Amino acid sequence: MPENKSAKKSEMSDGAKYALIGTIFTAVIGLIGTGLTLYFNYLEKVEPQKLALQATQTAEARLTGTAGAVTVTATNPPTFTSSPTREPTDAPTLTASPTVILSSPTFTTTPTSVISGVKYCVDTASLNVRAGPGLDYPVVGGLSMDSCIYFDGRLEDLENKWVRISPGQEGYLALGEMWVYGGFLRPQDFERLPVVTPPPPPPAPTPTPAG
Repeated sequence: MPENKSAKKSEMSDGAKYALIGTIFTAVIGLIGTGLTLYFNYLEKVEPQKLALQATQTAEARLTGTAGAVTVTATNPPTFTSSPTREPTDAPTLTASPTVILSSPTFTTTPTSVISGVKYCVDTASLNVRAGPGLDYPVVGGLSMDSCIYFDGRLEDLENKWVRISPGQEGYLALGEMWVYGGFLRPQDFERLPVVTPPPPPPAPTPTPAG
């Protein structure tokens, strides 16, 4: 009989052990499940933030990398050296010369009178100039050898070679419209002269009565 009790006690001890192990296993499983639940909850809350942060950092890194790639650093930039400005030393002093205004000379032109007629020259040592065509007219002047002047008229009779001096000739102004005998002139082509009316003959001298 005592042996049966020991056996039952031993059997009960084994059952209790198994029960205890089962309880412990169940507690461990529960703890693992609780830990996994907490872990997954942690991942649901924390991991999206990490992923977003990583994505932001990655985008910033890409932008920074692109900007760095675009930035060109010039090595040995060209140096521009300005030429020195040359300033004249001891520049010559320009002195303005006084302006000289010259007044234009005034030229007084004497109107040239047009002398009509034909030119003839004296062919004798001296030739009397008379107031009319004849020896009855008084002598008013004289012409010397080789004096060449203009004549503007003649008597109608060509055989009577009296010719009239043209007026307005310089040096012979007092002899204008006076007459000379053409027999002492050259050339002898008096037909070129127009016929003019001679002045009236001078009055005949009054005879002085003898007393």
